Amino acid sequence: MQIARVNGVVSPTFSDRYLNGQLGIFILLGVICAFLLVLLGVVLGRSVVVEGEEGLTLYNFKRVLETSATGRILFNTFMIGIGTVFVTLVIGLPLTWLVQRTDLPAKSFIIASMVAGIAIPGFIRAIGYIVLFSPRIGLTNQAFMNLFGTDKPIFNIYTLYGISLAMGVLLVPLAFFLLSGAMRSMDPALEDAARSCGASTIRVLRVVSFPLMFPGILMAGVYTFMVAIGIFEIPALLGAPAQIHVLSTEIFWQVVGSGGARPDYGKGAVYALFIMVPLLIALVFYYRTINAAYKWTTVRGKGYRPKIFSLGSWKYPCLAFVFGYLVLALFLPLLSVAWISLLPVIRMPSADAFATLTLDAYRQMWNEMGGFTPIKNTLFVMAVVPPVVFLISLIVSWFVLRSNVPGRQVVDSIIMLPRAVPSIVLAFGILTLSLWVADWVPIYGTLFILIPAFVVVFLPYGSRITHTALLQIHDELDKAAYVCGAGVIATLWKILLPLLKPALAYGVLWISLLTFREVTVPLMLSSPGTDVISVRVWSIWSGGYRQEIAAALATVMTVVIGVTVLLGHRVISRFLLTDR
Repeated sequence: MQIARVNGVVSPTFSDRYLNGQLGIFILLGVICAFLLVLLGVVLGRSVVVEGEEGLTLYNFKRVLETSATGRILFNTFMIGIGTVFVTLVIGLPLTWLVQRTDLPAKSFIIASMVAGIAIPGFIRAIGYIVLFSPRIGLTNQAFMNLFGTDKPIFNIYTLYGISLAMGVLLVPLAFFLLSGAMRSMDPALEDAARSCGASTIRVLRVVSFPLMFPGILMAGVYTFMVAIGIFEIPALLGAPAQIHVLSTEIFWQVVGSGGARPDYGKGAVYALFIMVPLLIALVFYYRTINAAYKWTTVRGKGYRPKIFSLGSWKYPCLAFVFGYLVLALFLPLLSVAWISLLPVIRMPSADAFATLTLDAYRQMWNEMGGFTPIKNTLFVMAVVPPVVFLISLIVSWFVLRSNVPGRQVVDSIIMLPRAVPSIVLAFGILTLSLWVADWVPIYGTLFILIPAFVVVFLPYGSRITHTALLQIHDELDKAAYVCGAGVIATLWKILLPLLKPALAYGVLWISLLTFREVTVPLMLSSPGTDVISVRVWSIWSGGYRQEIAAALATVMTVVIGVTVLLGHRVISRFLLTDR
């Protein structure tokens, strides 16, 4: 038997504990990693199989490449991805600098608004942009045409530029949090040197600050591009009227069928590979950039002193820029959705319009939604998914950070793979796999198919939360427990879990909100009787009938998210963060 000495006390080594009852944890990790790899392999396998024929074939690739629309789809996807990154960085970079490096007022409110920008579903704000900037019914366009007496709209959201602008504005909070760390940790000594040589603030930013942040800016841009080309709901809503298709929307329509056509899983799998391959390449580039970031290191062991720039007379113009963004990205689209929920038809705000305000949409949305079933389904997945995600995440984090098993970093990389694969591709993999194993695991067409799909999509989020929290707990507590005879399970349950409660509580709250707001996965996997609230909002709006009811449901969803965040924060702060 192998032994190890901990502070002069003899205790079993990790290999002994592994052999003495902890094999189940490693089997579980093996099953999870195998499932994730099989899920991605299913997409590849489905692309080289034709129904009714034996053997592997490239026929599906031939059909896709011979389709005249394929080139346009690839072009649209690339252009929207690049356009989204451009808009996101043009707005997000100065906004992040203003919040993190200057004396701009109202920082707490701005950061809270950024959090809300991530929590509130993007498809709800996309509906708001339709209400504002549709060439036919858009309130902004109507106001412009009435003001200048013209019949030409000022803006058309149903274009590549409109979609890129909308997605770029919606993804600014993502870039904000990605760039905030680099902004806060930059040593201002080089900036001070430039200013002492007579350089203006703008020149200092252009020549010194932003070049030093190049790795952070590049990583934010690459990550934003990865997210942008995988988003389904915004291109689907804004691109449908002009028949603008991208890879994510084409996967959806090939899998669910459109215009009465049968689903074509083979072509859907090929389009899924077209989106997976560039994302995996981008992920490799992303990690290579991280590994080379030491070249731009500015914070050393001594001499680091954070400095806040004084805006002086520019304070209020900069504040106007930030609040102008928040109005465009958050408040205006949400208010537009709430406005049309109170009207029988979409109208400009006026005295006559206010006279027709009604709550009929809110009274009728219960029946239109289908009664209590979508609510029950939503509550079910919100209750089941977060605990499963964090149970797996905690085990993964313990294995990666606490064990000495060779290959543990490979496990961590596999767990993070779903972050590099769009949720619509993961949902397609779950759908295909459920069809293949329907005789043994009959979850196809049931509510239970949503559980593994949500767990796979949100597992990378959960593992990052538990990784960060577990790093704050010294492993001497684990060793003390092992010396006292506790096994790994007992140590996780009685030592680590109580210490991780605050982080896990916030994580559960966040994953619950992500589950509540998610629409792509349930759209792909839901069937009659198993749909959730987000799917009902989407279906009612996309159906083109009673859109005021869809707006009412979307407004209720937004209010529920806001109340949940506030109450959840209050409860966690009161019961888990107080000193004992």
